[in-house]
Amino acid sequence: MGANRDRTLRPMRSKAEPALIPDSFQLAGLTWRVVQTDDVPPDQLGHCDRDRGTIRLRKSLPDDVKTQAFYHELVHAIYFTSGRDEHDEREVDAFGNLLHQFFITREA
Repeated sequence: MGANRDRTLRPMRSKAEPALIPDSFQLAGLTWRVVQTDDVPPDQLGHCDRDRGTIRLRKSLPDDVKTQAFYHELVHAIYFTSGRDEHDEREVDAFGNLLHQFFITREA
């Protein structure tokens, strides 16, 4: 019904690409750093520090879990940058999962 059905969806890659985690990125002209360290609260896979413009990811995580954690923390960074101080974790998880899937399934 008007939708182009000739497009082929590619399957999700079986392993996350470490290259999907940048060392830094910009949001609204501000540079954020991404640090892989085990200096992360014990109950978290990662942490977004808006005051320092830094995302910390637990270094010892498997690459696919670390990549997923990066996209979760990226959503926090986006929300902080857009002026949102209150973050619903279910919403952050959903948005992060969608961003992650987009980047691992997009055509090169």
